[in-house]
Amino acid sequence: MVTRSAVRKCSGFSIVEFMVAALLGGIALTTIGSVLLSTQKSASEKSKQIMLLQNVSSTLHQLKEDILRAGFDDGFDTSARFLGESKVTYVHSKPNALGYVYKVRSSTPPEYRHVLYWLNSKTSSLMFCEKSRPTLISVYSAATQFGNCYSVFDPNQISVNQFSVTSHQIDSNDVESAFVIVRMAAHLTKEPEINQYLEIKVTQRNWQ
Repeated sequence: MVTRSAVRKCSGFSIVEFMVAALLGGIALTTIGSVLLSTQKSASEKSKQIMLLQNVSSTLHQLKEDILRAGFDDGFDTSARFLGESKVTYVHSKPNALGYVYKVRSSTPPEYRHVLYWLNSKTSSLMFCEKSRPTLISVYSAATQFGNCYSVFDPNQISVNQFSVTSHQIDSNDVESAFVIVRMAAHLTKEPEINQYLEIKVTQRNWQ
């Protein structure tokens, strides 16, 4: 009896014990796999969020830097602006648009940089028009003549669903400036759940 008991103890796992161990191992592997997939998906979404944030924030940063230059005309009594416009910062609501002009070269002939951003709601694209001319031109000419406009972002990757601009006049001692707020909301074209909203606030530097 002692010999048979010893043999039974040394005979290894039974089929039932093996199946239980295999089941537990499978559950453990499935759990680990789910955690790894979830972590990988989260990391992928995070990287996409960061990419979108970088694109939107860099565009608004450039826009803010440009608004600070708006109206610069190298010491002239009046500020540079679009031909026919009374304000240094051109703001329009249909379509949502923001434009400005500033001098980049004072030599003969001078050079004025005309900038216009506007939202193309049909394609969900933020359009950018930039024209350098020796004389001031109108908003219409900046948008349709002397070159082409293009989308700031690749529309296959990033869609812009909001680009709104508000401008508040600031009066001081017979001169006026403006406090400009620009809001932008964008999302990944193929993954609209990945989105970003940012805004900038800037006071126009050059007095009118």
